[in-house]
Amino acid sequence: MALEKNLLFVVVLVLGLWVSQSWSRSLNEATATINEKHEMWMARYGRVYKNKAEKEKRSKIFSDNLEYIESFNKAGNRSYKLSINEFADRTNEEFQASRNGYKMLPNQKTTSQIPFRYENVTAPTSMDWRKKGAVTPVKNQGQCATMNEKHEMWMARNGRVYKDSAEKDKRFKIFKDNVEYIQSVNMVENRPY
Repeated sequence: MALEKNLLFVVVLVLGLWVSQSWSRSLNEATATINEKHEMWMARYGRVYKNKAEKEKRSKIFSDNLEYIESFNKAGNRSYKLSINEFADRTNEEFQASRNGYKMLPNQKTTSQIPFRYENVTAPTSMDWRKKGAVTPVKNQGQCATMNEKHEMWMARNGRVYKDSAEKDKRFKIFKDNVEYIQSVNMVENRPY
């Protein structure tokens, strides 16, 4: 009975400490200044700036983004909420420049501005690309069969009959392992095709 009370006391104590820590953390985040929130964010995402000027610039951007997030969430007119993430110290332009892929140069033409080179060319009905040197001639690929079919052919050729399916499965595994070993030895560069 005393052991159960001690165990219950320890469990309640641990839970109490855990709850107080999480409350403390959320209260600290709620009452923290913008600079403290930025410092906590930097620690969380491992952000380090090269100098004080860069840190001040990024802190201002962080503050603007945080203000936007808080006002968006307070409006409550959306089915979702915004939160701080690893990009909170970037402007929208910086984020888009780093994440939105290809950026066309101002002097580049779009495909609608480029004339189609083969507009007045008639294509032949068929083409043998081997004669043009674009592909190699077709080679003999040998016989293509599943491993099970190969095993069945080997059994028929060698007059093998197994007593039951367990023995056949065992022999098939041995056959398969042997074939795979031979195939691994017969590497691509040693084949005539």
